[in-house]
Amino acid sequence: MIRRVSLAALLGAALLWTGCATPYMKAQQAYFKGDPATAEIVLAPVAQKETEKNGKLKNLYLWDMGIYRFSQGDYDGAIEVFMQSVKDAERIHDAGETMGAAVTSAASQQYVGDPVEISMAYLYLGTSYFMKGDYQNALIGFRRSIEEDLSKDEARRGDMGITNFLLGECYSRTGNFDDAVVAYRRAIQHEENLVPAYASLYWALKKQGNGSDVARIQEEIEKRAGKGYLESIDGTAGQGIIVAMFAGQASRVKGDMFLGAFRQRDEFGFKVASWEASINPADPHLALFPTDNMHEHFKDQGGMGDEAKKQATRLVASKAMSAIPILGLFAPSTKADLRFWPTLPGTVHVGYLPTQPGSYNISVKAYDKNQKPLSGYFQTWAGVIVPENRRALVVLTSWRSASYEKAR
Repeated sequence: MIRRVSLAALLGAALLWTGCATPYMKAQQAYFKGDPATAEIVLAPVAQKETEKNGKLKNLYLWDMGIYRFSQGDYDGAIEVFMQSVKDAERIHDAGETMGAAVTSAASQQYVGDPVEISMAYLYLGTSYFMKGDYQNALIGFRRSIEEDLSKDEARRGDMGITNFLLGECYSRTGNFDDAVVAYRRAIQHEENLVPAYASLYWALKKQGNGSDVARIQEEIEKRAGKGYLESIDGTAGQGIIVAMFAGQASRVKGDMFLGAFRQRDEFGFKVASWEASINPADPHLALFPTDNMHEHFKDQGGMGDEAKKQATRLVASKAMSAIPILGLFAPSTKADLRFWPTLPGTVHVGYLPTQPGSYNISVKAYDKNQKPLSGYFQTWAGVIVPENRRALVVLTSWRSASYEKAR
């Protein structure tokens, strides 16, 4: 009986994709080949139709469109579609409709996504505003991302490192160094070896005039990146280039029971083990430090209230019931929801290259677990501007799709 349920789930998923698989898959293929512009052109008419009819895949298409536009540097366009998606997700969550997907076929439910996916939509929304220089709206996006990531459960780890790091950068640029310090510390709490967060915290503490903490952070930076790196930070007075690398794919949903906010997932294989960034003409090199693994966030996600947990428990029991033919007649429909956000990055790495003001070329190289360079993951961007007294931000993907001319 269990095998029969799994087969039904797979067949249901196949039927779900019928009719829109060709343009959708073509768009995915174009994006992963480093051509987000073509991906957007292919998906746009399908996404528009799905949005107009408020269809079952509306948010999934909007999220992919947001990634395509963000990767091209079309931040206004990314904001437009991400804003549509998060408003829709909020409406569905506020109406208490999400648990309904646990007891009905995926084909009859509008796609909302997991808490981590909603959190990432807000993260991209905040980052898009950041790249436009609209730090007030960026702050709102980052705060909502953290709220969704925590899923209103302060006891769980949640709290993405990259979100807190960018939140700190927003506060720093608006002169709110007290809140910037808090955000950088939370990023470090999430990933204790995140050197860029230490570097940013170092300068925020200096702005505060907090001498005792500055000395301690100096030690932490020297321990992780060496005295020379600390000297270069001091020599550039907080100026430089922050490189955020959103890479790989997070995970795919397993073909078994869907339990509300808890969907079992398989991690995608990704041959990149580490990243390195360099700039010219000064040509310093720096490893990009890992800050988030989306698959780990999915395993850690929560957010279901007491009543929802009871429903999920009943569904687990119903799966056990389905293994017994007679009892299985009383089990609810539990077809798995196999939909997921395929362009969601699997990992996030961050690097900070301290420099004097000027125009720079950036190169990013990927290495396998044996530290051998991977030829398919090498990118170069020209003309990244570092303003005086400011850190430029470049957000890249693991494919050739970054928009360096709009670095902030």
